[in-house]
Amino acid sequence: MGLVIAEELFTLIGVGEPGYKTGKEAIEYCWKWLEGEKVNADNLCSCIDSEDYVDVAEFANREKDVQKQYA
Repeated sequence: MGLVIAEELFTLIGVGEPGYKTGKEAIEYCWKWLEGEKVNADNLCSCIDSEDYVDVAEFANREKDVQKQYA
């Protein structure tokens, strides 16, 4: 259920905005895992929190729009 909500909230983020690609990739990894596909945990973790600061957590922290922060 939470992934469905995340997918819906993600529509608030524009395709051209920073973090869109990384966020979409994280959601796609989660769907694949739920569908029984093998997902590399390191790849998923990298989307959420990475050493190069190109990750969902970093983009959420930088976002000024509160709705987008929690999308």
